[in-house]
Amino acid sequence: MTDGDLRRRLEKSLNPLEEKARDLMSRAPKTVDASELAERALFMMEQFRIQTLFVMNRDLGASGRSGRPVGLLHLQDLLQAKLR
Repeated sequence: MTDGDLRRRLEKSLNPLEEKARDLMSRAPKTVDASELAERALFMMEQFRIQTLFVMNRDLGASGRSGRPVGLLHLQDLLQAKLR
């Protein structure tokens, strides 16, 4: 659940704090592949006006599953790294 999910719900609901997180969260959050450059992640955050991106491993692992989250990027971390 992101801060945007919570802000949108605050605008629509009378009692958002009584709802379950699964009812508030984004079903398809924005993601970036672990092999992408940090500049691509920053571009996506600016394009979609979001503060965080899930970093996903899209390679098939030993279990044969792909799309496993391996990290989380925050806009402030990228700006602090002086990508711009």
